[in-house]
Amino acid sequence: MILTGLEEGERRGRMKALRDAAYNMSDLGVAFGTIARYLGLSEMHLRYLVNCTDWDIESTTVKSCRINEPAYKKSN
Repeated sequence: MILTGLEEGERRGRMKALRDAAYNMSDLGVAFGTIARYLGLSEMHLRYLVNCTDWDIESTTVKSCRINEPAYKKSN
């Protein structure tokens, strides 16, 4: 049980680090596809990680995805 908890903590820490890196690169103007390539992720997996979609409100495919600042980094 302890090992399972450690593995989950490591996974969450890795995901958090990837989200932070993606946000920082996006903030610097790096293209979404380039961010995915640098992080070693497919664009689909990066979209899932940062909770964004490639469909806009009118169901038209778009090429960009705005990566918002992670909620845990926002100051009140």
